[in-house]
Amino acid sequence: MSVRWATDADRFPVVRLMQRAQMGCSFYDYGALDGPALVDEEDGVIVGYVLFTLARPESHIRQICVDPAHQGHGMVAKRLLTA
Repeated sequence: MSVRWATDADRFPVVRLMQRAQMGCSFYDYGALDGPALVDEEDGVIVGYVLFTLARPESHIRQICVDPAHQGHGMVAKRLLTA
């Protein structure tokens, strides 16, 4: 597994992850990663991501999502939040 900055190519894999995790809301633009994001990949598949706002003096986590098959172990979220 590896954590890296998200790119535009990650938009649709992230949307598919949100669908698998049954996350979402009516006002979110699912066609765009509208801020800095990190993704965690396993064998080329995104298994988690965190979307945040960078600001001074503080930053905010806007959304974090982990694939249901990887939930409950604490590893994906830990990697994303400590990267």
